[in-house]
Amino acid sequence: MSHIEGVEQFLRNLKAFGEAAEGQLHEALKLEFEACQREAVDLIPVDSGQGRAVLSQPEALDVVKDGDGNTWFRFGFLTPKMRNTKKRGGALHLYWVEFGTKFRPPKPAGTKRDKRGRLRKVGKGRRGSPARPAQPWFRPARANLLRRVSELRSAVAAIQAAKRAAGIEN
Repeated sequence: MSHIEGVEQFLRNLKAFGEAAEGQLHEALKLEFEACQREAVDLIPVDSGQGRAVLSQPEALDVVKDGDGNTWFRFGFLTPKMRNTKKRGGALHLYWVEFGTKFRPPKPAGTKRDKRGRLRKVGKGRRGSPARPAQPWFRPARANLLRRVSELRSAVAAIQAAKRAAGIEN
């Protein structure tokens, strides 16, 4: 059997490099997601202030590791309590704020004649709703996050630090 000298040391260095790079990039991404959370909270239009209060909680930002070892960052109304805190439909209200609403005309109550020929009201009808303009708060924050991550200069610094930690710098 043939044997290559130094393979074990190379594999240890490679493993140390991967762990150091992952740790450095994880911290940089966490800082960027926290900045995204702050920006989204600042952009939410204030009607009662409950939407801002819910999204500014630490529970609104979550880091999850899946079975494959991948790290996922989640941001938003993650728990049922957060989704139901806001009146007027919970977090759904902020969805309508984000995308706006379309005009819905009122529908009058129906009428019907009884056996004697008198006109009677049937049903309640439907209230109309005016059109509301979109006031995006999540999409701009997410777009700025993606722009910042794509321009992340600290990723290069994280890889350099990982190389130094693994002892494989040039």
